[in-house]
Amino acid sequence: MVLEIKNILTSSQSKELIEIAEKSLVQMTTLGKQIEGYRTAQGTWLSKDLDITKDIMSIVSDYTSLPIENMEDLHIVRYEIGGEYKEHHDFFFPNQDYYESVCTNRGGQRLKTALFYLNDDFEGGETHFPKLNKMINQNQDLKE
Repeated sequence: MVLEIKNILTSSQSKELIEIAEKSLVQMTTLGKQIEGYRTAQGTWLSKDLDITKDIMSIVSDYTSLPIENMEDLHIVRYEIGGEYKEHHDFFFPNQDYYESVCTNRGGQRLKTALFYLNDDFEGGETHFPKLNKMINQNQDLKE
C-alpha cells in the first residue's frame, strides 16, 4: 500500500531539515556488495534527539501506528542532477554480514518506509514502486 499526503511538512520544517543536513552530507553507499553507480546521492542521519526530528517522527508514528522508539534516525538524502538510487528493497536480508548490526542499531527490520520531499524546485525525482506499478513525484499526483 502507498499512501500519499501532500504538504504534510511546513516550508520552515523542510528548510530546517535541509539546513541541518547540509552540514554533514556524505556520499551514500548501500549495505552489502557495493555496485558502482547504483546509488548516486549524498546523505546523512539526523539524531532522534533534535526537536525537528521528534516532530517528524511523531507525524510518521501517527500515520503508521508504529512507536517512535522502533524507528531509525531520520535519513536525509540529496540527489544532484542525474543522481539516483536504482531499484532496491527497503528491508534487511537475514544471513548478511550487516544484518545483526543494522537490526540492533537501527530499531529492527523495516516494516514501513516514510518519504518526505523537502523541496519542489527540481525535475524528475520520482519514487517508483514497481511491484505496485505506482510512481510518486513531488510535482504530480499519484499515478496508477
